[in-house]
Amino acid sequence: MQATKQDIQHLNAAYAGRRVFHGELHDHAKTGGTSDGRCTLELWRREMEWLEMDFAGIRMTMGDTKMGGQCDFTGKRLVFSVGDFHKSILRPGHDYRVDLLSDKGEVFRCPVTPSEMLYFAIDADPGCKYYWAEVHDDTQKLRIAIGNPIWNK
Repeated sequence: MQATKQDIQHLNAAYAGRRVFHGELHDHAKTGGTSDGRCTLELWRREMEWLEMDFAGIRMTMGDTKMGGQCDFTGKRLVFSVGDFHKSILRPGHDYRVDLLSDKGEVFRCPVTPSEMLYFAIDADPGCKYYWAEVHDDTQKLRIAIGNPIWNK
């Protein structure tokens, strides 16, 4: 589950200059709408700018495919990071963890330290339909972040 230096560089390059926002943007159909259908693409951008945060940042790639995308998992490596916890959710003495999940269930679970950016990597199972990550505050028994999945073609 150890990410290599090359894995980390590729992940950081894929998300360079991008801030993680609370909310997701998907315009795959090029309709100008958002994934929840509640606002236009332009309104979403304005609304999200004032937040400029997520509770915990999750970034994930598989090759050149980022979260929300789709690719063939055959021979690919899934690389993801967790960190950038927002100060509003940090509680002294609380335990946090990340779960990597697929349609087959839990892939792995690992404690995380909110003050560090942690990187993980696995060889993708071509038989999985998707992967996604979640961050939990175990002390409060609360899920605090959900990443978008990467889908298998």
